[in-house]
Amino acid sequence: MLILIILFMFVSGVVYPQTFTIKGNVSTVTGPVRYASVTFVDSTDTTKQYSTLTDTSGNYQIGIVTSVKPHENVPTKFELE
Repeated sequence: MLILIILFMFVSGVVYPQTFTIKGNVSTVTGPVRYASVTFVDSTDTTKQYSTLTDTSGNYQIGIVTSVKPHENVPTKFELE
């Protein structure tokens, strides 16, 4: 079984979660790699790992939930003179 590991960095803090979809294909010169394990590892916290398997055509798709922190210095009032 082929194992593909890709390092992936996430923004810390759970405030506004979004799903980031990653699609790809694993193949060699002889054709697609069926049922390969594809793993994404958070480079800031290596205990967070997201895995999927390729299909019979070597394609994979994985949805990873990410988050962003709100900006703390956003103006609350706006005026024009």
